[in-house]
Amino acid sequence: MAKFKNPALKQLTEQQMRFAPLEVKLEQMDRAEKLVAELKTDRPYKWPHLFTKVTRHRTSDYPDLVIEGEDAIHDLGLFVEQLSETADLDSETAPEQVLTVEDVSRRYSVSTKTVDRWRKRGLISRRFRFGKRKRVGFYLSSLERFAETHGEEVERGSRFTQITDRERAKIVKEARLMARRGGCVTEISRRLARKLSRSAETIRYTLKHFDEDHPEQAIFTGAVDPADAEQRRDIYDRHHRGVAVERLAKDFCKSVSSVRRIVTEERARRLFDTPIDFMDSTEFHEDGAEKAICNDPPEGDNTGVMRPPSGLPPYLASLYTVPLLNKAQEQFWFRKMNFRKFQAAELRETIDPVRPKVREMRKVEALLEEATQIKNFLIRSNLRLVVSIAKKHIQPGRNFFEMVSDGNMSLIRAIEKFDYAKG
Repeated sequence: MAKFKNPALKQLTEQQMRFAPLEVKLEQMDRAEKLVAELKTDRPYKWPHLFTKVTRHRTSDYPDLVIEGEDAIHDLGLFVEQLSETADLDSETAPEQVLTVEDVSRRYSVSTKTVDRWRKRGLISRRFRFGKRKRVGFYLSSLERFAETHGEEVERGSRFTQITDRERAKIVKEARLMARRGGCVTEISRRLARKLSRSAETIRYTLKHFDEDHPEQAIFTGAVDPADAEQRRDIYDRHHRGVAVERLAKDFCKSVSSVRRIVTEERARRLFDTPIDFMDSTEFHEDGAEKAICNDPPEGDNTGVMRPPSGLPPYLASLYTVPLLNKAQEQFWFRKMNFRKFQAAELRETIDPVRPKVREMRKVEALLEEATQIKNFLIRSNLRLVVSIAKKHIQPGRNFFEMVSDGNMSLIRAIEKFDYAKG
């Protein structure tokens, strides 16, 4: 097992492995990985700065300690891997695709030793359960991030540089024939990889460099154009409806990793474009707010259930089976709804919009979904009031159901803007 280069990071790792809750470990691993991507190998960094970036806390230990960037990158990689050992991560239930060392080796046509060398250079690995065994694995996003920031190193290590002129000519010839019959670079690279027993990345790189070096003979002119906004929306919407990533990759002639990235980025864009409006309260910022606000709701006596007036259609009559809320219940649900929105807004601020984490987005979405469910519950609990008011103000020439519809819209706006703290 690799050894830490600095005792401070080793000490932090051991402490977190022993005492940190699972949720804290997961968050710190993500923050450490994000930090690695920001560090420069030729720059020194102060230990308190690194500590705060990873833990979100301050430290008075080793205030004058300075760690070289190369050592910090190495040790933060070990921090993530060793913390994951105690987090019991399962490759099958991971939030994104997990690749083994062998998968990465095949994907880029490099030796496993080269993959180990990449880990020392900043490729973040974690330990996952693959069946009954624990092994080193890599999130696809971690691999793609490393490949993007260390492009020349990855490309230099790929086996395509070892292809002979004869092999290269055969790849180009076969690709040109396939392209004439229809097909994009991604799909043709896959097919040629199977046919020639080479990795798809090797084929793709070979064709890419041929087109760059011979623009007048290029096989895939414009084939690498990025997806436009409409195409990205279409990919996300279809994936959201349950279409598999592999199917989308084939339909849109893109790699699976490209589709995954588009889905994640479009999901993040929509999440950041969604306004989160809430009535703030000092209660939300106090220690122990979660426990105090999200406990069991006050009990009601169900005296609000009553017989519906005659002549109402069934969907309006059913409103009278929903008990009215008493003052304590109403305050509880309004406070909880706004608190969940507050939590969602706070958490969204911590997400990197350029490299969003699926797990973090899922948390924000879950908080907003809970707030929406509470809002719908409050609407249902008060719709009877709208019907009662509409019945009192019905006038000749006015449609009763249009009045109810208008009243419902006013009710929804009132619930969104109601400040429970004022009573």
